Amino acid sequence: MRKKLNVKTILKYAVYFSLFVLLFHAETKNGLKPFALGLFVALVYSRENLLSVSPLYIVAALTADFSWQATVCAAAPALILGIAYFAHYKLKKPLSAALISFYAFLSQIPYVLLHVSGVSEALNTLLTVLVAQIFTYAAVFIVYAVKVRGLKYKLTIDEMVSGEILIAVFAIALYRYDIFGFIPFYTVAAFAILGAAFVFGGGMPVAAAALIGLGAAFAGADISIAAVLCVWAVIAVTLKSGGIYLSAAGILSADLLMGYYFMAYAEYTYLNVAAVSAGLLIFLLLPRRSKNYMLSFSGALKDTYSARTLVNRSRKDVAKRLGFLAKVFLNIREILTEEADSTGNEAGETVRLAREVSFRVCGGCASYESCRGAIGGDTSQVLEAVVENSVAAGKATMLNMPPFITSRCKKIPELIAVVNRAVQSLDGYKNARDGINEGKLMLAEQMGGISGLLSDLAFDVNKRLAFDSATEKAIIDELSYRNIVIGEAAVYGEGENLNVTLLVREGDGDKASLIKVLSKVLKREMNETNGSETVNGWQTLHFKAAPPYELTFGRAQEKRQGETVSGDTLFTGRVGDVVMLAICDGMGSGAGAMKTSVATMNLIENFYRAGFENDVIISLTNRLLSLRSSENFSTLDMLSVDLKTGNADVVKLGASDGFIKRGTRVETIDGHSLPIGILEKITPSIENIKLESGDIVILVSDGVSDALETDTLISVLEDFRSRNPQTIADELLAAAKARGLKDDATVIAARLV
Repeated sequence: MRKKLNVKTILKYAVYFSLFVLLFHAETKNGLKPFALGLFVALVYSRENLLSVSPLYIVAALTADFSWQATVCAAAPALILGIAYFAHYKLKKPLSAALISFYAFLSQIPYVLLHVSGVSEALNTLLTVLVAQIFTYAAVFIVYAVKVRGLKYKLTIDEMVSGEILIAVFAIALYRYDIFGFIPFYTVAAFAILGAAFVFGGGMPVAAAALIGLGAAFAGADISIAAVLCVWAVIAVTLKSGGIYLSAAGILSADLLMGYYFMAYAEYTYLNVAAVSAGLLIFLLLPRRSKNYMLSFSGALKDTYSARTLVNRSRKDVAKRLGFLAKVFLNIREILTEEADSTGNEAGETVRLAREVSFRVCGGCASYESCRGAIGGDTSQVLEAVVENSVAAGKATMLNMPPFITSRCKKIPELIAVVNRAVQSLDGYKNARDGINEGKLMLAEQMGGISGLLSDLAFDVNKRLAFDSATEKAIIDELSYRNIVIGEAAVYGEGENLNVTLLVREGDGDKASLIKVLSKVLKREMNETNGSETVNGWQTLHFKAAPPYELTFGRAQEKRQGETVSGDTLFTGRVGDVVMLAICDGMGSGAGAMKTSVATMNLIENFYRAGFENDVIISLTNRLLSLRSSENFSTLDMLSVDLKTGNADVVKLGASDGFIKRGTRVETIDGHSLPIGILEKITPSIENIKLESGDIVILVSDGVSDALETDTLISVLEDFRSRNPQTIADELLAAAKARGLKDDATVIAARLV
């Protein structure tokens, strides 16, 4: 189905045709007409339909020169670009600005062949081609930036220079028109300078005025025209605070003063005044909606206070909800703990079982009434002591029976059997109850951990984000100068919590200068975090202040001889500014040990990445592993280092001694606790250490410590002169192998820098 043309589309193509006509008639004072091609190529590159724009371009060419030569020269770019686009489509290769500029150069070959007839024509033709190429490249940059990306984003240095060239070229085109003494150039210049003062202010209107004046000079005007227009701009900006009408009056007054008093124009008549007045009046009569739209072009300078205030208010609301949710999980933890701590009514269970035994054994006995009369009540009163003693002993025997029963009861064997079944039932009940309580305690601990996580998250989210608009502008300007297109920049936080979020053009996010520029502007080292997201040609990048320290590490591992896999599992990970390194050694060696150590490490890793504290991680992992039916356990040797402070926690559960190498001195980190997964409750060995830059922490599995005893390990480490963690890990493992390995062996060496 054909797409219907609406008024907006018709108007768009009418504007394109008018611009083509204007540029085909644009001529420098030395007779060059090289400009229309650049706009045509730029529009095609900016995703305009080649088949729709080409006829407009060719017809516009004929308005300037109605000849077969002009037709050939105008049709050549359309034909060559059409072939190029088809070839790139088939080859699935993108068309870059450089390539389309090259195709534009090829399209000028017919022009060269048709216009070179002598030396002077050859020089003029070659100069025309050269200027056309320069303008084409500039037009491609600025038209793509304006039409595809939008003016609300900061222009790069290349795009700004291209825009300046485009302004000068249109000034050349306009200055050539003289309608019975009325020169539209002054109308457009007045409109543009007043608009620049209204939208941008500052030096932007002066720069625009200078470029318009320079273009007029290229078209044959006196260079003094640039000075006149700059005076307009300075007055418009100066009077801007008094309103746009005052700026317009200032421009008109300045023109009258320069024209009549200083005689800045070769000829100054009422038509000059009319031309300037028309431009000012057109701008003043623009609807408010149109002016507001023009203000949106200064998007890089817009105040985003309202949006950022909304962000902070939303963060407060989220923090409040997280706080309440944390309390909910804390209440659940308290309820579950209280329920699990309740041991049950043991005395009540004894009475119940005694009555049940009495009913089953004594209820149908012929001597029941006799026994009841002798006791003065139900026989369960005597049986309570029997049940209680049997529960304590684990089973009922003749020795548990009181004299009253041994002297009167004729059903003692049956009584003992029934009591034993009751004791077994009670044991099963207790075991089930203990299992339920253990589950409650484990769930309570999880609820407590989640509550702590939510509380910490609420605290972080509740912090107000303080944005730094001045720094954001400095970053945008610096990156734009390096041809990195920035849609938006947000700088928030301070010190170690300084963060930057950038919206950059797709492809610019990989440029190495990004982090260099951020570090330079912010005067501190920055790191990229969280990767990037790409949507509709834009990448969102996140950066964070680099911590004072970094951790470099090396690792070496050897499986036990005869085994295909190692039972030792390694983990290295980073969450924020905390780095964790760990060795988990499953019981034994080979595949079984590997399965146990991997299961343990997976639990620890996921808890760690979720943000749980060390004590919660160890407790929950131990409880979960102790529930396994098989008797498997693992040793754990874990190092976590805070890169902001250099503080380190070394957690050991049945692991070998660790070591800290400070210069030539070696310190021992002892570990005395049981492995993880043996008992339901364990107390890990946790040592808090303050590391300094250059300190090296060494963790080893029992395969290494068995081959090299602690004293030998210390001696070997003292002799090492290398500060490279990988070299230390390799050489330590080599030393252990030289002594003979009897188990899987793993070494991790980590150095704070």
